[in-house]
Amino acid sequence: MICEKSTGNCIGCIPGKYGITCDQDCPANCKDILCEKSTGNCIDCIPGKYGNACDQNCPANCKDMLCEKSTGNCIDCVPGQYGIRCEQECSTNCLDRLCEKVNGNCYDCIPGKHGTNCDQNCSGNCRDMLCERDTGSCKECVTQKYGIKCERNCSTNCLDSLCEKDNGNCYDCIPGKHGFNCDQSCSGNCEDMLCERDSGSCTECVTGKYSNACDRNCPRNCNEMLCRRDSGNCIDCVPQKYGVRCDQDCSTKCLESLCEKANGNCYECAAGRFGINCDQNCPVNCKDLMCERDTGHCKGCIAGSYGVTCSLTCPVTCKDFVCNQQTRQCLDCYPGKYGVVCGADCPDTCTDNICSKDDGHCLATDSPNTEQSSADSNSTIIAVVAVCGLLFAALTAAVIMNFFLRKRLNRMNSSDKSTEQSEPETEYTSISPQPEETPHVYEMMVT
Repeated sequence: MICEKSTGNCIGCIPGKYGITCDQDCPANCKDILCEKSTGNCIDCIPGKYGNACDQNCPANCKDMLCEKSTGNCIDCVPGQYGIRCEQECSTNCLDRLCEKVNGNCYDCIPGKHGTNCDQNCSGNCRDMLCERDTGSCKECVTQKYGIKCERNCSTNCLDSLCEKDNGNCYDCIPGKHGFNCDQSCSGNCEDMLCERDSGSCTECVTGKYSNACDRNCPRNCNEMLCRRDSGNCIDCVPQKYGVRCDQDCSTKCLESLCEKANGNCYECAAGRFGINCDQNCPVNCKDLMCERDTGHCKGCIAGSYGVTCSLTCPVTCKDFVCNQQTRQCLDCYPGKYGVVCGADCPDTCTDNICSKDDGHCLATDSPNTEQSSADSNSTIIAVVAVCGLLFAALTAAVIMNFFLRKRLNRMNSSDKSTEQSEPETEYTSISPQPEETPHVYEMMVT
């Protein structure tokens, strides 16, 4: 509400008003309803309008309906149009129908075209028919071609006929060739005839050869004549050799003279030896003189010994003097003994004085003929008793008869009948053989 003191004219107007006393309305199409105080001309227009009073329409092809306020010329064009008022169409060969507003030149071309208006064809050897807009140079070439417009052939020695677009150098070579153009031959000693493109060095060598050109022989002691390509060092050695070139002998103290390639340490030792070089003697009580290579501990002990070096003595109560190498416990006991060292007696009630080694319990026989054997023994005893009874009865009868015969004989002698004396003798003699059978009865009992 500020005005001049002398005239009362407004120094400035509020938005939407103009005039010396700010009593007139700005045009409705003025942006933000702002116009000049003196003339009422819009300072700027709303989208789609131009002119002093923003009462004219911008051309329809102006992008976002924006144009210059004073001229109505489009600030930018919708896609596919160009010109000051975007009244002209871009070429159909322009990629996405996009071109420069001022002159209609394409920003880029559709595949197969080049030139400012994309009205020229790319070379048929351009991969995917893509070339530079301005020069027509191919971006990439089809297989087997190179050059600015891919008009030249790659060397047939290029692997898969592929080469660099600019100079024709092969990316890689077919087997047997090397060089930028793959026009040189690899060494015949290259495995599978493969060598590096630039240097011609063999990728790998045939068996028995080493060096870049594979023209040197591997050491003769390399296993299967295989060695490293670069150094000639053996990959592995023939038996009984060690070292990077397998030129050193394994110790004869190694089992079968076999040792590690790197350091000559024995894999295993010959009987009676231990240590990484098998230069130490196994303990004398080791079974078969066999002990562990690294520690010298016995793999087993001779009878009567135990411990890691078999230097301790087994209990004398062990059967056959054999005990566990680690615990000293007897492996078995003699009949009548039990316990870890067989120091305890089996109970008297055990059959044949045999009991369990671990707890002393009597062991019942597992023989399936036990009952039959017992029955046979009982039958034998009964038979022997019966025979003895019969023998006793026979002897008793013989004694009685002998008594009566002697009495009779005495009577006859008193009557002086000499002829009758011989008859008792004869009868006595016939009885006497009975006792002589006794030994046979005892033999039966023994049997």
